[in-house]
Amino acid sequence: MADNNEMIKNVPKFNGRNFILWQPAMEAYLMQLGAWRVVNGTTTAPADAAARLAWDLLDDRAGGSIRLTLGPLFAHMALPQGAPVGNVITAGSRRTWQALQARFSDTGAAGVFVDFSQAVKFKIHDRDDIPTKLGELDSIFHRLTALALPENLHTMIMLSALPDSWDNIASTLLGTTAIAALTPNTIIPKIHEESAR
Repeated sequence: MADNNEMIKNVPKFNGRNFILWQPAMEAYLMQLGAWRVVNGTTTAPADAAARLAWDLLDDRAGGSIRLTLGPLFAHMALPQGAPVGNVITAGSRRTWQALQARFSDTGAAGVFVDFSQAVKFKIHDRDDIPTKLGELDSIFHRLTALALPENLHTMIMLSALPDSWDNIASTLLGTTAIAALTPNTIIPKIHEESAR
């Protein structure tokens, strides 16, 4: 069980604004527990009593894990098992997952603006691990797909996020790369190479 306690630390605390980051991490954690199929509805409550106890335990583990990662303002969204409808019982963890998806999976204009603002203000410092921080910035850009930002603008924002001590490297990259070829795929490997020196 200690392994599970360590693994859940990889799931960010859900705060209402980070669903796009929380969801895949929580899904992966639930897969590790062997409970994802209960949450996604692939397996349903079996009729056999012994098998039903095992299924209930997986539902409890999944629901408890989800609840542990919800911030205090969202703990009320953790739901119990649904009342039987015919022979079908809906897992509490599935009901919770569906409620969270319904409320938070669609990012509106305000959420996109928050991500865009975070991207243009992103700054990497000399003490930071540059490849790791570029990965964080790139994950923000992945959330901005609705804006269809040109790749060269994406890349320029990335270059402007580099530490001030990297200005000469950014200038060299900009001076030796045509605007059409200025993409994250061409620039990131060069930055990684430079940071390894």
